[in-house]
Amino acid sequence: SEDTQQQIIRETFHLVSKRDENVCNFLEGGLLIGGSDNKLIYRHYATLYFVFCVDSSESELGILDLIQ
Repeated sequence: SEDTQQQIIRETFHLVSKRDENVCNFLEGGLLIGGSDNKLIYRHYATLYFVFCVDSSESELGILDLIQ
């Protein structure tokens, strides 16, 4: 539903936006996103966040390269 989508977007933004600039661009998904089965891979450019939610079989570096 739309409420669930909005909750996922809020949780994702909260997880990604609060991270320090010096940490890696990979993190475990939150409770709504699927927990430890899924990962968030993101890149922050200026005021934009590009975020991919992938399962554990995907390559983190491959997805990060895709974002660039």
